[in-house]
Amino acid sequence: MKNKMLILCGIIIIATIFLCGCESTDTNEYNYVPPATYTVTYKIDSIWTWETVDVTMTNQDGGTSQYTDRELPFTYTLYGMHDDDFVYISGQINGDGCIEAQIYLDDILVKHSQSCGKYVIATCSGRI
Repeated sequence: MKNKMLILCGIIIIATIFLCGCESTDTNEYNYVPPATYTVTYKIDSIWTWETVDVTMTNQDGGTSQYTDRELPFTYTLYGMHDDDFVYISGQINGDGCIEAQIYLDDILVKHSQSCGKYVIATCSGRI
C-alpha cells in the first residue's frame, strides 16, 4: 500500500511540474496569423473617346454596384480585401471608341481588357 502511495505521489508531482513548468515564449500563443488585406483599384479609361461609360463592379461587400454615364477616367478603390475575394469590373462605352478595364492589386496591374467599336464592353475579373 505504501509503495502505491509513493508511486501515485510521484506521478502527481511529475504531472504538476510538467503542466506548470511549460510556459510559452510566443506572443501569439495559438499561432494565429491574421488574414492579409489588400487594396484593389478598378480603372476604366479610354484610348480615344469623349463618351461616358456605364460601369458594373463587385463592391466592398461582395455585392454588385452599377454606375451610369460616368466620365472617363473612372477609378474606384476597395480597401481591406482578403485572399479569395472575387473582384469584377465591366465598362460599356456610350458611343464609339476604345475602352479599357483594369484591376490593380496594391498598385500592381493584375487584369486588363480592351475593346474598340460602338457600345463595346471591356471586362476584368478574378480572385485575389
